[in-house]
Amino acid sequence: MKNIIYYFSGTGNSLSVALSLAEKLTDTKVESIMKLYRDSMIPSSYEHIGFIYPCCYGHPPKVVTDAVKNIHMSKHQRTFLVVMGVLYGQSLTDMVQLLEQDTTHKIQGFCVRMPGNHILGYPAFPDFFQRLLFCRSEKKVDKIVACIQNSTLTSFKKKPSVFEKLSRSLTGENDTKIPHFGEKGTWFYTTDKCNQCGICSKICPVNNIEVSPDHVKWGNQCQQCMACIQWCPQKAVAYPNIPVDRKHYHHPAIGLDQMLEYMKSVKS
Repeated sequence: MKNIIYYFSGTGNSLSVALSLAEKLTDTKVESIMKLYRDSMIPSSYEHIGFIYPCCYGHPPKVVTDAVKNIHMSKHQRTFLVVMGVLYGQSLTDMVQLLEQDTTHKIQGFCVRMPGNHILGYPAFPDFFQRLLFCRSEKKVDKIVACIQNSTLTSFKKKPSVFEKLSRSLTGENDTKIPHFGEKGTWFYTTDKCNQCGICSKICPVNNIEVSPDHVKWGNQCQQCMACIQWCPQKAVAYPNIPVDRKHYHHPAIGLDQMLEYMKSVKS
């Protein structure tokens, strides 16, 4: 393989874009970014290294920045970043600062807008709006492929917008801190619909969920990726003060089996 893309995905948005980019770039491997915890050495045979991840309160998820802090790349390798989100805040610049010392090339950065998945804050977007974003994302992927193949320089803002600052102030986050939700993750629980199928544990990218015959327990390493609540077949995963009938979301082109297959490769 000539290229490799590392992704972090809870509901399939990042994985969908990673697979689409891999198909159009050709000769490209797709891996979960969690594999970098096991092996931080990226083979020098890869020409382009991609990182695809969601924007989390204006930053990359903490697990993403932790994964790339100790990686080793060759100076000749080119790097590109793709962030999922309506707003991307400092989710590109945070990663550039971590990665730029390992390459002699300018890092390319892109934003792809996808339907939001943070069910704790809002329901799934209306279907017509989802379709609009999917259509636009496909066109954006074509542009990203062209930029990567032509080594086109990209630019992105270094500071969050006024709107992003206001939004972050309402959530208690700030411009420099990558959020770690810790204790908030332990607030998830299951309703009497739960049949202990274990899907939530298998799909959690950070192994934060323990399932036994008599309970399901969340740890304090939650990344707020929403995989557990959005993919639960019984819709049995719940959170305080969230309406039980709130509409769920995961990317329609990505199936549960596909998500689990990629997770299995990390956890095996």
